[in-house]
Amino acid sequence: KNLACANVEEMTAGRLEEFIKQAKFSHPIYERTLRTLATRLKDSSNLGSLLRMDHDVNELVAAERKKAEAENQFLIGFPGLSAEQFKTQAGIEEFFDLLTAQIERHLNEFVRATRQAGQDAGHFVSEAGKGVRFLSLVDQRYDVVATNPPYLSARKMNKRLATLMAEEYGEAKGDLYAAFIVRCQELLKDGGLMGMLTMHSFMFISSYEDMRAKLREHIAVQTMAHFGGGLFAVGNPGTLQTAAFVFEKRATKAECDAQEGVYFRLVREPDADTKRRAFEAALAAHTQAQSHPLLFRYLQLDFDAIPGKPWVYWITNGLRACFAAGHSVGDICSPVAGLRTSDNTRFLRFWWEVGVSKIDRRCRTRQDAQASVLKWFPYMKGGRSRRWHGNQEYVIDWWRDGAQITEAIMEAYPYLGRPWLGGNQDYFKEGVTWSDLTTGRFAARHSPGGFVFDVKGSCAFPSNVWVLMAVLNSKLAHVLLNMMNPTVSFQVGDIARLPLTRDRTNEIERLAKCAVDLARLDAAESEKSYDFTRPPIASSTPSKRTGEVGEIEGSLDDVMLAAYRLQPPDVALIDLETGETPSGDLEENESHEQEEDESGEDGSPSDWARSWISYAIGTVLGRFEIGKPGGLGCGDFRAATVTAIRALMDPDGIMPCDEGHSQDIAARAVKCLSLMLGDAEAREVIRTATDETSDPVQAVRGWLDRFTGTPDKSFWKYHFQLYRKRPVYWPLQSPRKKYTVWVFHEKFDKNTLFTVRNLVEERLRLLERKITDMRPAAANNRGVARDMDKLADMADDLREFSKRIKEITDRGYTPHIDDGVLLNAAPLHPLLPSWPETKAAWKELEAGDYDWAQQAMEYWPARVKAACQTNKSFAIAHGLA
Repeated sequence: KNLACANVEEMTAGRLEEFIKQAKFSHPIYERTLRTLATRLKDSSNLGSLLRMDHDVNELVAAERKKAEAENQFLIGFPGLSAEQFKTQAGIEEFFDLLTAQIERHLNEFVRATRQAGQDAGHFVSEAGKGVRFLSLVDQRYDVVATNPPYLSARKMNKRLATLMAEEYGEAKGDLYAAFIVRCQELLKDGGLMGMLTMHSFMFISSYEDMRAKLREHIAVQTMAHFGGGLFAVGNPGTLQTAAFVFEKRATKAECDAQEGVYFRLVREPDADTKRRAFEAALAAHTQAQSHPLLFRYLQLDFDAIPGKPWVYWITNGLRACFAAGHSVGDICSPVAGLRTSDNTRFLRFWWEVGVSKIDRRCRTRQDAQASVLKWFPYMKGGRSRRWHGNQEYVIDWWRDGAQITEAIMEAYPYLGRPWLGGNQDYFKEGVTWSDLTTGRFAARHSPGGFVFDVKGSCAFPSNVWVLMAVLNSKLAHVLLNMMNPTVSFQVGDIARLPLTRDRTNEIERLAKCAVDLARLDAAESEKSYDFTRPPIASSTPSKRTGEVGEIEGSLDDVMLAAYRLQPPDVALIDLETGETPSGDLEENESHEQEEDESGEDGSPSDWARSWISYAIGTVLGRFEIGKPGGLGCGDFRAATVTAIRALMDPDGIMPCDEGHSQDIAARAVKCLSLMLGDAEAREVIRTATDETSDPVQAVRGWLDRFTGTPDKSFWKYHFQLYRKRPVYWPLQSPRKKYTVWVFHEKFDKNTLFTVRNLVEERLRLLERKITDMRPAAANNRGVARDMDKLADMADDLREFSKRIKEITDRGYTPHIDDGVLLNAAPLHPLLPSWPETKAAWKELEAGDYDWAQQAMEYWPARVKAACQTNKSFAIAHGLA
């Protein structure tokens, strides 16, 4: 009797009308109740137990009572019930018991009558009966409600469920579990208890602030075991952050505010077993009225001390006082969420895809950018956790003040109207930026000016960027931010609420500038940086510099603790919280695309050594501007060395890996490295990088010729990872990879393939002459015959290579660097067997996935021009609007 299925199939209109007509109910409220049930239960498959049927029918009862009081006839059909009973919950429940019994009696009679008539109303009656029983149960109020609710984030809900959640549970629409918390407390009597195990994000994040406020009007937290991550050994244990709690329903908010709850903080224990042991120890201390480091007693009213009112039960008085001071980041600036392009593949590039010569880094206002003749501008897009400086890898197509992006957003989201492009009034200003998504310590960086910024690289623009950056990078800020929002995604509102000191700003500014200067030196030693000069002079240099930055950060933390006037208990909590920060709710933020560094860089001596060989390879291919002041990879070599290195550089960026050839990339790279480091040091670098003790040129050749395996065995794998799958040196190869010509993509022009084919034909002629010379001896010597067969196989491979090059040149390949590395290389996929992604990209181009691209216009002009007729953004891209 007390079990009811919340998933009720639709009560068909025909049967419902037939039933109502036959039942001849004694009061119209029966009919109206059934019609309400039939309407609302259509959504039972989505909302299930979250259906607020009691709300709907209570409203119906209230309307009926109001009408009946006016007409003095409400009690007709309900013998034994007085009007006073309808003014209490118990009286209404008694009424529903009667209503349910009457409807069920009529349903049974309906089954009997239809069966006698040779019909079957069983399904309708079954579903109607389930609906009535469900209504009866949810209308009651309970002493205890307990559940482990389902978890489903809003972005994973079907459209109807998402709509219903927004309509029914607006303050808790972010996840099903949050709606269940709201619903379950509605089912409690005053004094009733609710026990649940849920995700913990409702306690903290800003999107649940209204939910917390509504809960606190009726709910007192009796006790909570805050588990954090690791309670369940499923998937990544850190992705499911949980808390178990007991709430008591109180009659007034004042009673709730006066509640001192008991909390067990078990977030740092790695798994269920260690959490259990820690909980048992803390519980024993609690029962004996003793203190314990994991045991907290907290007055509910004190949650109001922190902006957003998160349930930060473990905060000390000193840290709470930081917020009470009333001076916050939001008082000096307004942190701004940046741009959502609507299509990052189209509008964003890694800067090395277009090259520094095509990027305008000088703009400081939008007006500067509008006046620029260039279309690519630096772009801040979050990225891995780096403090002080870095993550300056992207550029954006901001031609004509972002005209294409504006139209693309209009095309994708027409309901937005003319879009406001993020914080566009602040583009190109100097400021402070941070990644919105991080599983480690919060990291703020200097944005030096000249950048458009992304929603994942939000920014703030205070008058003193150094002080704000220092505050954000302090241990104190990390702890306070995690108290306001202990997930992996920090929003601009979290930053704005952070308390800000007015003391010792000169010392704070000095330390911040020192840290940024050191971090910039790291950038100057990375070839993925705009500011690259050369690799580190020693493998230990980066780690030493990291240590220096760490010392500055330690001094900065000391200054910050003094500026905020924190006491030993506050410092102890900060040290505990920053000792090993647990990762936050990944599930809550899965809509954010995690920025991962897949470069494979690990700071090891072998990685350092490979960076020097890569530098030498890039130099001889003509990428680095050796000796040019401020030029990319300019180095710091003596004049004579610069002259000698420049003599090794190929002006066309085309070099075969071919022993004995005058342009052999392996031989030239080794000679270049020797000029840069000296013979002995170059030999040691090559040995460290490749783990080969053979001749240095042969070791480098082996690294260049191998296209499978790990980065220490294959230059291609190293380069492909380093440049985030957008390589700048392309290995044009014969089908069986027996012959490779390396090309620097920025120098690729209409003559490049002809030059490559000449190299292939030259090598083929040499092989053919050699085969001819060997043929007489091969007739009588098996060893010579085998060698000749190998050469013949290579000759066949070269002929096919030459043939494929000709097919592409005959078709008229034209490089379009603005399309990005992958799409620009896609038409060359028959020449790139070690880069299979290019073939996939060609198929996507062929299918019309990238009709904004110049390569699409080259090969399918009619289709692209037709697309431009209906897509203004495409038309702008192709100069047709």
